[in-house]
Amino acid sequence: MITYIPTIDTADETFAPSARDAANAVRAAFPFNASASTTSPLVTEVRQWASEQGFDFPDDELNAFLDFVRYGAAYSYRRRGKERNPKRFSIIPAAWSYEVAKMDRVPLRVRGATSTWLTPRTVTAEDVQKVLIAHPKLTETGYGSGNWNPPCPPLGNGIEKARRVADRLREFAPWVIENVPVLAYVPKSASTTYGWKHIVERSLGTYMSNTEFIVLALALGIPLRLDGLNPGVGVSPVITDLLDGKSRR
Repeated sequence: MITYIPTIDTADETFAPSARDAANAVRAAFPFNASASTTSPLVTEVRQWASEQGFDFPDDELNAFLDFVRYGAAYSYRRRGKERNPKRFSIIPAAWSYEVAKMDRVPLRVRGATSTWLTPRTVTAEDVQKVLIAHPKLTETGYGSGNWNPPCPPLGNGIEKARRVADRLREFAPWVIENVPVLAYVPKSASTTYGWKHIVERSLGTYMSNTEFIVLALALGIPLRLDGLNPGVGVSPVITDLLDGKSRR
């Protein structure tokens, strides 16, 4: 599981506050590896990212920024020449690629698989009703009843039911649209809707049911493998791990 390092307690660090605040923004956004590689982001790129988030700092605070982000673990920062060996942070490369692609809403390619971003939209009762009509296997527990005995009754497809579900989905849709790039297929090792509903819950601090995630995915066009109670979700396992780790911060 991917984990994020803690932010810096402002009570413990009282100098170079602008560099410290920028470093905390980096710590909050990105998980780190133990060491950097040639695919890790350059220090200059990370500094530019922090600046674009509103966390800028003067040149004479660069060393403080480096120390605060990883307490001096920028790759070979002081030991190597500037041109011969560019300085890099040990940010997980996939996490950096995700954040940059998210800012520009451009396709994201990770480990040979290309993900694209969902189009912003409002989920309506009519959208939900279309899903409920097209998928009569939907129940209050998921896609079908699994091993429940007696089986769960169908969710139904009336417009009043669709309105109630749509009201709930509008709590979750903006976060999913903003943060979850999707594949055109469901990978074999994909996380399930049950796992994803927990990621959304932790990220937003509010309950979401397995069925609500399934209906939302179908309404937004997220690919699902509809072969059981908890369908597989068409999101890269790498991106799933990143967002799962972020939700547990």
